[in-house]
Amino acid sequence: MADPEATPGRSLALPAVAGATLAAAFGWIAGPIAAPAGVAVAAVAVLVGPGAAILAAHVAAIAVFGSAGVAGTVGPVATVAFETALAPLIAMPVAGRVHLPDAAIAWLAAAGLAGIVVIAASSTDGLWSVAATLVAVAALGSYGLHRFELVTLGLVADVDPGGDR
Repeated sequence: MADPEATPGRSLALPAVAGATLAAAFGWIAGPIAAPAGVAVAAVAVLVGPGAAILAAHVAAIAVFGSAGVAGTVGPVATVAFETALAPLIAMPVAGRVHLPDAAIAWLAAAGLAGIVVIAASSTDGLWSVAATLVAVAALGSYGLHRFELVTLGLVADVDPGGDR
């Protein structure tokens, strides 16, 4: 059964762009024989939704790229290129509802996380250390956002650093 939230306004523009970018990414990384995997992922986006399509893209990447992984023949640049090709799928739920400043902030956050993944993947041998680094960055970012919200909403009292309590 098709998810009514899969494509806002039932537009097929973003799934078509996702199919093209993912086909290009799969084809560039694993050869032209792997390009249909990108089209299959776009079909999942239309039929089920973008969340399932992102999951399907990563499962297909594991199947197509095999045991090469981040440290093997699929290097950090190819990994970032593959993850960047997922941008149209990520944009599907918010298409037509997002403002330019919000999109710019989201893009900068995603680019920063991609940079952290590249640095962590190129400086360590284990995938667990990359995952631990991302969890730590997400925890610090979430705490920073929480504190920013408290200050913005006025839920934190001003404290006089030199005064008595």
